[in-house]
Amino acid sequence: MSAIEVIEQIKQLPREEQRKVTAFVREMADAPEEPKAQARYAGDADFDQAADKVLHEHADLFRRLAK
Repeated sequence: MSAIEVIEQIKQLPREEQRKVTAFVREMADAPEEPKAQARYAGDADFDQAADKVLHEHADLFRRLAK
């Protein structure tokens, strides 16, 4: 739905509902922008440590899967 379509829908709302929408939009405008998540890559040592932990904690499962 485009912004124009949303605006047209808001215009059709009762006045009290329009006030709620307006309050919501103002809240959004005042809210700080959330930082975008940055991709994080594990180094070889981190990967090896995590792999060892998973393999150790779930050894029985991996043995069953290997059958």
